[in-house]
Amino acid sequence: MIGRLATEARKTTVKGVGMLRVGGEIKKGMDAIRAANLERDRLHFKALPQHGGKGDCWTPNDWMTALAGEIGEAANILKKVRRGDFMLIYAKPSLARELADALTYLDLLAEACGGIDLGAAFVTKFNAISDRIGCDVKIATGGRGDLEAEGGT
Repeated sequence: MIGRLATEARKTTVKGVGMLRVGGEIKKGMDAIRAANLERDRLHFKALPQHGGKGDCWTPNDWMTALAGEIGEAANILKKVRRGDFMLIYAKPSLARELADALTYLDLLAEACGGIDLGAAFVTKFNAISDRIGCDVKIATGGRGDLEAEGGT
């Protein structure tokens, strides 16, 4: 979750959706993930002595390596499910943790690569693929991000 935040940022939950209030602004979805990641990074990780207390010590390559490690851990769980070591229903909590770790690192990688907006990039890519394959399912770009289907309601 959002974890420990500075006094100017606090966690709020509305209808099960994680939200983050920074100053007077409420962030949700990928914006909340980015804001919480950056705040936790600033408050905790960048202040650690092994980082020299200076912050910004990880390069995009470092974040990519961390992301690959988490994806590898998720893949290892699924490999064990596939070969019958245990059922997916029992592996689901561990898999969820690894995928959440991967999302955290993916977001920090996107930030380290010049502040890529993953939400916007996802919508653009999703809609382009829908166009390419002739599928009417697209993500609206004008407002709330509701799903739309041409000719649908």
